[in-house]
Amino acid sequence: MKTLVEGKDYSVHEYTTKDKRKANDRPICPTCSNCNHKEFCANRKKLFKMKECEDCNNCKDKEHCDKFYIYPKFKVELLTNGRKSTTKDTNRMQFNGKTKEEALNKMLEYIQDVSIHGKTEKTKEKDATIVSICESYETKRVRNKEIKPNTYNRHMQTIKAIGNYKFANIPIQNVTANQIKQYLESERAKSNSSIDKYYSKIKNAFSIAYANGIIQKNPFLIGEGIKKPESFKEDKKVDAFTRKEEYVLTEYLKTHKSKYKLILLIALYTGMRIGEILALRPSDINIVGNIGSINVRRTLTKDINNKVVIGDITKTKNGLRTIDLTPLAVPVIQKALEQYKENKYDVLFSKPSGNFYTDGQVNSAFKIICKNAGLRVITLKHKKVSKKKGIHYVNYKSSDTHTHMLRHTFATRCIESGIAIEVLQKILGHADITTTINTYGYIYSYLRQKELNQKYTKYMQDTNTILEENFERFEEEYLKLK
Repeated sequence: MKTLVEGKDYSVHEYTTKDKRKANDRPICPTCSNCNHKEFCANRKKLFKMKECEDCNNCKDKEHCDKFYIYPKFKVELLTNGRKSTTKDTNRMQFNGKTKEEALNKMLEYIQDVSIHGKTEKTKEKDATIVSICESYETKRVRNKEIKPNTYNRHMQTIKAIGNYKFANIPIQNVTANQIKQYLESERAKSNSSIDKYYSKIKNAFSIAYANGIIQKNPFLIGEGIKKPESFKEDKKVDAFTRKEEYVLTEYLKTHKSKYKLILLIALYTGMRIGEILALRPSDINIVGNIGSINVRRTLTKDINNKVVIGDITKTKNGLRTIDLTPLAVPVIQKALEQYKENKYDVLFSKPSGNFYTDGQVNSAFKIICKNAGLRVITLKHKKVSKKKGIHYVNYKSSDTHTHMLRHTFATRCIESGIAIEVLQKILGHADITTTINTYGYIYSYLRQKELNQKYTKYMQDTNTILEENFERFEEEYLKLK
């Protein structure tokens, strides 16, 4: 093995590490005692904020610090470790130790191990990044059939979004808590749902790395850990059509031709997901007279290559269900059965080519229908390129709607009609009732408050009227009792 030269082949850095003291048996340290901005760390209650404080961070007074154990550490960085295949940047490896000798020995062991065995799993682990750990984890889960291919694709999209940031592509042992906090803070303009996905993926990567000994400390478990920030956006509530909007939509569909008409009405009158409707087969439907039901057994999904396919199961386990048809739904289903044409997928709704429709195609058509019906019309800018004008933008009208609103509208009408939330859960095929409560609970609360106000007000008005009409008689009886 060649002789390595400090400064050329590797560099050595000394830094200070701070860990929370188990017992607070010391008086307040001089640095904190003289601090005039303790509101920054909530009067020293938030330790992670104390570490971000410049005065506290630079303090190395281990003899008097009452909050942290302070001790020096050394980091040796190997500068000649090839280049990354993706970015072609220098692939630097870091080795930490309580002493310089310990860190150097770790580096030498690594070099020797690579020279004898090549990059084994052990040495590859030291190159592991947040992105590579997440990708490996999701790939293993989909191979073991723990998750569906469609779920795998969604998770990989989340990982790809995180991978656009530099910290996610460096060895995970080099990622700092501040880098993670800064990233999460920068994402607060996005929805809470998006932030939750990013936070969960990063946290899971560190849990895996910690469990496999790739990192010695998990920043999510040190002190107060890394908290998930709240979005600047308010959480979106269920967006359903009003009774008037629903009437406008159904009247428009009655008077205008559309190959998607029956699909949209089934969604509106049954609460089924569009993917479930597009995967329906005639054999799933049972109608006798004016009474009928649908056996929901499958849905459209995506395979591991992101191609839309007909799945062999529904979105959730509870998605496998039987829906009793309402009087509004029966004639729509009957008409769909009458118009059914044999096709290679044996689906109720098919294109002239024999292929099935996709939920994206139906959603795009639905927006045009709603725009033409005058429902929630919006103006958007569209980028165009021409030889005369070059790059320019033109305004075009669209509709701020989507097909899932039909499912929400059905659920809202059910709630307004007095259907219990437990029954609604079964109809919609939610995995558990918590999903139903989180999605529609506020509508139940609103209706309960409305009913309380109406009944309470009516009761008080009626009793006040009785008291006013009979006041003199009540007063006479009261005086007799005295």
